[in-house]
Amino acid sequence: CRGELWLQPLQEGKPLGEPQRLVEQEGTISQPVLSPDGNWVAYYLIQHESKQRDIWIAPIPAGPPVRITDHPAGEMSPSWSPDGKTIAFFSDRDGIESLFTIPIAGGRAAGPATRITPPGLPAFHPVWSADGQWIAFSSKRSGNWDLWVTRVDRGKPRQLTFDTSFDSPCAWSADSQWIYFVTSNEGNS
Repeated sequence: CRGELWLQPLQEGKPLGEPQRLVEQEGTISQPVLSPDGNWVAYYLIQHESKQRDIWIAPIPAGPPVRITDHPAGEMSPSWSPDGKTIAFFSDRDGIESLFTIPIAGGRAAGPATRITPPGLPAFHPVWSADGQWIAFSSKRSGNWDLWVTRVDRGKPRQLTFDTSFDSPCAWSADSQWIYFVTSNEGNS
């Protein structure tokens, strides 16, 4: 099975011209995210035979994709920093899902990945604040999915919700003062 990513130009919310294929690779392509400058798309690729999951980047409008992570662990959910110089993702390379960041320059890794959440705290679905100081994420540490935040400089993570049944990426306000999320638990929103 071959995965594909396509780009559809828009004008006033309507398709403008034909879609353009950006990427075609063996495997399943998941969770594509555009860089803040619109020049790159990051995603993770699941290789069918090995089940390997790695972060990749492809240039826009076209060009060969580049593997950003190449670790035997599963690495998923890329999220661009607001300045486009770093990607956050989660990986189980330490035996439990943790958040990592990796510097990016010119559509390639510009250094090694660094774990930013402590061992023992499962962390999923990273989302950068607009000011680039914080990353929100979901964790199932207490048995239920809850919303957490951590400073990018590896400060101590803080749990923001308790027993909310939160299990989807959240969104930050433009001033980085609020986090929006969806819950299936009545009374929490």
